[in-house]
Amino acid sequence: MVELQSMPEEGPISQISNGTMAEISENGANLEETRSMLLERIASEMNRLKFYIARAQNLPFIQNMEKRIQSASLSLDNSLRRCFGIGLECRDENVIYNCLRAYAAIDNTKAAEETFRSTIVARYIQQVISSTPSKDVVGGSGDQLEDYYQQIKKFVEKDCKFLLDIAASANSGLHVFDFLANSILKEVISAIQKGKPGAFSPGKPAEFLINYKSSMDFLTFLEGNCLSKSAVGKFRSQPVYNDFVKQWNLGAYFTLRFQEIASALDSALVTASISPLKDSHPQQDGVLGLTLNQSVVLLECLNRCWQDGVYIAAIADKFLRLTLQLLSRQVLMRVFFP
Repeated sequence: MVELQSMPEEGPISQISNGTMAEISENGANLEETRSMLLERIASEMNRLKFYIARAQNLPFIQNMEKRIQSASLSLDNSLRRCFGIGLECRDENVIYNCLRAYAAIDNTKAAEETFRSTIVARYIQQVISSTPSKDVVGGSGDQLEDYYQQIKKFVEKDCKFLLDIAASANSGLHVFDFLANSILKEVISAIQKGKPGAFSPGKPAEFLINYKSSMDFLTFLEGNCLSKSAVGKFRSQPVYNDFVKQWNLGAYFTLRFQEIASALDSALVTASISPLKDSHPQQDGVLGLTLNQSVVLLECLNRCWQDGVYIAAIADKFLRLTLQLLSRQVLMRVFFP
């Protein structure tokens, strides 16, 4: 059984001879890089150990060693978390690369993604989104997200891109990580839910639409950091991605828009007779020459359905159905008032 010993300023790690450590250090590696190299080796051995245990888990001596194995695994996780965190803080590519390979070897990608989120991402995003409470915003709603997204985009380019490039490097074996979804997007969702919960509310349709479109643009920005179609597909398949999309209640938004547009036409049609325009003009240069107030209101409602400030492509079918319903109301009016 592999025993765990200690290194300077570090918790227990696997038993690798002092000669091996000295050999690595003499080759020019700093302390953290040396530690990361050792942790990668330990992770490989731990993976092999778990493979053998899975095949012989019913043997008595394996069962007797279960606590020691769990302790060794926990010790490895703690050592990796500390070493990886230092590598992120110092932007040491060698340390980061070795730690990621160790995480991949023990199939613990979630721990790496969580360490990056808590060490680098959360510190910035929580400060940005929580820095300006809604009640302190002058001249508009404090729940608008566009300015926050712009700051976060700059942060991703400046402070996250280096890790994304390492994980996406060719033939690295590190494509199992998804820091975009499980570190960056996950923290963005959490910060919005805590700091700007009103941003997801469709109660104010105009503000909701602005936030929705800026959020979809932010997702497009994150997808732009994926280097292949398969990477984009993997990003979109992550539970956190789907959870973010589901935060936007497009059904409720459309219901409010439906009531707003349909009620305007209903108000025009409520009269018992048709109402001609006082200043009607014949058709000129392709412009409809409308003679009835009801027809003018209908045209305004139809245009309203497809305006940039109302229409959402994701629910285009609903707006098309509303368009046809509005037209059918006009047809009925013509039947009863020819």
